[in-house]
Amino acid sequence: MNNVLPLLPYEKGKITPYKQRMMPTTTASQARLQFFQPTRNPVYCTRKIETEWGRAEITGKLGVVHASCLESIMCFALDKRGLENGGVQILVDPYDIRRTLGEGARESRLLVPAKRHPNRTRRRISSGGYSSSAIRSLITDLTACAFSATIKTRDGDQWVCRPLGLVVGVETSEATRTNPGTGETRRMWRVTLGPAGVSLFGDDLALHYDPRPLAALRSGAAAAVARWCLTHRESPPAGWKLNTVLEAVGAETEGAVGRQRRLEVRREAEGLRACGLVVQNDRIYTEGVAPTPTSVVCTPTKTDDVACTPTSVACTPTSLGVPRNLQI
Repeated sequence: MNNVLPLLPYEKGKITPYKQRMMPTTTASQARLQFFQPTRNPVYCTRKIETEWGRAEITGKLGVVHASCLESIMCFALDKRGLENGGVQILVDPYDIRRTLGEGARESRLLVPAKRHPNRTRRRISSGGYSSSAIRSLITDLTACAFSATIKTRDGDQWVCRPLGLVVGVETSEATRTNPGTGETRRMWRVTLGPAGVSLFGDDLALHYDPRPLAALRSGAAAAVARWCLTHRESPPAGWKLNTVLEAVGAETEGAVGRQRRLEVRREAEGLRACGLVVQNDRIYTEGVAPTPTSVVCTPTKTDDVACTPTSVACTPTSLGVPRNLQI
């Protein structure tokens, strides 16, 4: 394919304007129709989903890590072009994908000596265990999946995606980038979206946000909850019930497993706040809608004129009807 297709403007050294090459991070239906299982360890299965936003049938092994991988490809796209078959080819730096997925493993920062300058040290960020082969495995799962969705639009019409995978394939590009720390060069990737993926990203409600805070969430249920909440502009004044959102993303809410899922979401309160969400008790709010906790200060009233002092022996009880001015 490299010999047939011409080079992209970025590969020629001409960087496309940011607004023209910007791709949406994701779409609303991917979270609302549960395209990705609410776990970091998905299993291969066929799921039939039906919600108020439409219905879908997904076959494959897709979890929240696959969602973070796809979001990083779309968000950090360097360039794109359309294909004759209706697909789209995207140029992406594999380091951006590794950096995003590494957030989920809590990137460890190590000081190691630089190769060219032995007396200096540089800061290296580990990829959290996601090597190039591991990322290619995630993309293979995105390629092997099959989905068909019927999504409701605002005017009541529906459109149907063909039962094809989101990603068709990935190949190495001729474009390179230089690592400022080591001086080594790395080659970019060309990721091809199929016609089904193009129709999904082209006709659905597009969402633009940074995928790295979502990838940093350790709990798969919390990541699925965050993605579902971010499909809305803001939460209701009373917020969303935690159980309601867990049911909407396909997570278990009954028994010990349900209690564990709710506990996982509460433990990720700080991470969810970085995503723009606030967890209070059993409700979730978007920033700006969450009620601010107010402190209650007890002030004495006029009737509380009898107080106990350390030197007093007893306080005259007023609840027994004893007059306060009674002298014995």
